[in-house]
Amino acid sequence: MARPLIYPILSLVAAATLVTTAVEALYVVPQGRLRETGSGWHPCDPDVPQWSGYFDIPGREGDKHYFYWAFGPRNGNPEAPVLLWMTGGPGCSSMFALLAENGPCLVNETTGDIYKTTTHGTMRHM
Repeated sequence: MARPLIYPILSLVAAATLVTTAVEALYVVPQGRLRETGSGWHPCDPDVPQWSGYFDIPGREGDKHYFYWAFGPRNGNPEAPVLLWMTGGPGCSSMFALLAENGPCLVNETTGDIYKTTTHGTMRHM
């Protein structure tokens, strides 16, 4: 059975709507700014630079302030790729990933010992 012509048209409209929505959502990003509020705590490796603060994005329905914690590359390479880790969902913060999965150090649950991890990119957790 042949599909009516409306199905491909609706598919195109849906795709165009998604693209338009994504582009409109990205429109506010150039208006945002990074506001650094801290950079002094080096629990794992004092040679790894780090920064923390807020990514402020103004909006029609109120401003948004996204916390970030960034770590420079362990190997000191200024050309290292930037890795942006964003965990999403209600009750699921990127801080869990930062502190337990892919941050610059791991903490042993039993002893509390802190271990370095090996990363060669610049990590950003938002």
